[in-house]
Amino acid sequence: MITEPIDNFFLKRLVGHAHRTISLKAENENRVMITGGWHGLWDESLCKGEIIQSSVDGNMAEAICLYPALENAIVSLVDCNHLETMSIDDVPIIDRIPGTSNAFFATGWSGHGWAIAPPIIHMLVEWEYTGKKPVLLQPFGLKRFMRFKS
Repeated sequence: MITEPIDNFFLKRLVGHAHRTISLKAENENRVMITGGWHGLWDESLCKGEIIQSSVDGNMAEAICLYPALENAIVSLVDCNHLETMSIDDVPIIDRIPGTSNAFFATGWSGHGWAIAPPIIHMLVEWEYTGKKPVLLQPFGLKRFMRFKS
């Protein structure tokens, strides 16, 4: 969702929340992009998304809880016409490609990419140079899915 320009509201950073399904990003002309886990309905046959009003309302309610100044914001654009790469547990998968020594992958961002991609890149470079997987990347490993094997 993207708002119309908002007077007297200046967002300078990407804003996420530890306990709310919300992400706020500054846009041009003092607009705000409001996203975070409130999905549309994807129509595979049309390769097109359908807006779900309860998702729009829920996303806006979360934004207003964080920033009451958004209460009168006007949403000018709602877009659900692109798919996010999602993993089965909604957590990115970041690991070495099995059977290789120097090929890595980072996928299934599940909407997290804006916030965590820059430090992930630094950790992947560190991993490549040191040969040691950074502790912070441990929870994102491919092995967490081994419990799903039959």
